[in-house]
Amino acid sequence: MALRLVSFLGLFSFLFIAWLASERRRAFPLRTVVTGLGLQFLFALIVLRTGPGRQVIEAVRRGFIAIVDSSRAGGEFVFGALMPAIGAPPVLGITIICTIILVSSLMAVLYHWGVMQRVVYAMAWVMRRVMRVSGRESLVAAANVFLGMTEAPLFIRPYLNSLSRSEMLALMVTGLATMAGGVMAVYVGWGVNAGHLLTASVMSAPAALTIAKIMCPPDAQPDETRGALSKPELHTHAANVFEAVTRGARDGLHLSLNVLAMLVAIISLLSLLNLGIGWLGGLCGIEGLSLQQMLGWICQPLARIMGVPAADSRIVGELLGKQIFLTEFVAYRSLAESAAQ
Repeated sequence: MALRLVSFLGLFSFLFIAWLASERRRAFPLRTVVTGLGLQFLFALIVLRTGPGRQVIEAVRRGFIAIVDSSRAGGEFVFGALMPAIGAPPVLGITIICTIILVSSLMAVLYHWGVMQRVVYAMAWVMRRVMRVSGRESLVAAANVFLGMTEAPLFIRPYLNSLSRSEMLALMVTGLATMAGGVMAVYVGWGVNAGHLLTASVMSAPAALTIAKIMCPPDAQPDETRGALSKPELHTHAANVFEAVTRGARDGLHLSLNVLAMLVAIISLLSLLNLGIGWLGGLCGIEGLSLQQMLGWICQPLARIMGVPAADSRIVGELLGKQIFLTEFVAYRSLAESAAQ
């Protein structure tokens, strides 16, 4: 009960921090904040406390596991003996490439058939009607639950040049608060619970809009953003399903190679930086000092006000620091390794 009270107070602490960073503190969007928090609690209640919600999450969990397992078939055909056996430690590069390419192709097919557009529209309609944000913001926030932050803005491509400062911040914050389906599948392959990831991603959409509106309240609501929500159209230019699969595989390969290059650069630079930090720590009498330890100390208070027990707060603080200052891939990889121990 005490930890729940701490996390409840921590929620308002984060809102207060966002308000301190606000451009116009007097224009506090009370309705957006209240309804945004309400949507988060409603989503959590549905998926965690109701039978149908738990069934949906379980179905999603099994679906992601099936995707990860299916990606092995293509990986074994292409990479042969380099593909690790079931139960063996994964080869990170091969796992990332196979999983992201498969999910990207699958998502391209679903968008070609118009399935994902309907799902995104339904989520956007709920957020717009409840939170009273613009149609453009709600569309991008809903799309970010399934897409990456580079693909989701394509839903509002005709309006990108006319976005207000408040809408642009909302677009960026929602993109950083959620994760793409391909990336989520990679984390599931590492052993992270798919249901928890999906729940967090869905809840992050209204949460991100809430924080964005506190930090940069809208000056006014243009007529075109307060009108009826237009149904999203994501033009893939695919003539048929096979072309959609091809385009999705190409985009997935591009994304996976970017991820691998980023990981090589970040991990290598981190190792180099830790050599210098360890040397300086040795001069000060602190043996084994590393950037990870320093991030854990810095972010430990954030973990505590989130309701994390004191025994785990340093580890969680280290994970938060890695996600903020390094990348989420590094943080989730460390999370998977910690959970396996």
